[in-house]
Amino acid sequence: MMRFALLTLLGSANGLLRGTGQSKDLSLLLNDMHPAAVSKLLHQVQLRWEESRSLVLENKTDENEAQNAMVQSCQKVASAIIRGSEGDKDKVVEYMQDVCTVGVDEEEKKKCVEFSSGVESQMSDDPRYNREELDLSKFCKTYWAGPVNAVAEVRTKQLAEENAEKAEEEAEREKEEAQKAQEEAAADAKAQEAFQLQDAINKSAAAAEHVAQVEQEVKGLEDAMSADDANATKLLDQARKEEQVASEKEVKAAEAEAQKNAVAEAADAKSEKVEENADSQAPAVQETNSTAVAHENATAADNDDSKAIAAGDALADKIANKAIEKTKQ
Repeated sequence: MMRFALLTLLGSANGLLRGTGQSKDLSLLLNDMHPAAVSKLLHQVQLRWEESRSLVLENKTDENEAQNAMVQSCQKVASAIIRGSEGDKDKVVEYMQDVCTVGVDEEEKKKCVEFSSGVESQMSDDPRYNREELDLSKFCKTYWAGPVNAVAEVRTKQLAEENAEKAEEEAEREKEEAQKAQEEAAADAKAQEAFQLQDAINKSAAAAEHVAQVEQEVKGLEDAMSADDANATKLLDQARKEEQVASEKEVKAAEAEAQKNAVAEAADAKSEKVEENADSQAPAVQETNSTAVAHENATAADNDDSKAIAAGDALADKIANKAIEKTKQ
């Protein structure tokens, strides 16, 4: 029963905050409710009033609308407490003492006492008047502008300080992140610069190596060309020498041939002279010489001619052979 009543009353709190009631009279619930549950309900309602007032102070809601809603809610809660006590002021005082005693903390108890004192100050000693004619709107407006506003101002200030602190922390965090990002960007730039420098060094070294290789290849080509030129010059000189030697051989061969021909001509001339001598001696010989003596002389002359010719030919061949051997050397 206690748990059901508590849940029912807590569900009614949302309606009280909007200034609307439930179909069931709260006074009946209060008659059956333990003071601790009512204390909890009242505390929740007061927290909602304070939150509403804070929204007004933060310019997040309209003040008149918020005040009207709070006044309606406040009247319903106070009226329910009065009717639950049958309009008897003493019973209200006694009951609210029990309700405020069981508060969670001193701050909650203080707010409960302020609310209770405000309601009691509006009541008269006439129970019927309190139940049927008592106007609690003035009290609720005063309570809104007083205790509720005081708590809301403190809360708003704390919230502003917390927001400022959070904003400062956020700004500091963003600053640190920006600085970190800047440092990372600088580190990346430095790393990129180092990479580019190393890449340039590598490319320069590769270019230098390529140049050296090209120079070596060019030198090799130049050396090869110089060697080819030297070989060509050597071959040309050798060809010229061979040509000169060949020419000299031809000259010597021609000289040898000419000498051979000269020897042969000399031999022929000598043979002719021998014949002429033989012919010139023939008339002086007496016809009385015998045919045998003439024949003997002719044979001797022929032998002399043959020997002269043979000697001339041998000498010519010897000279020619020597000339030919020199040409082969």
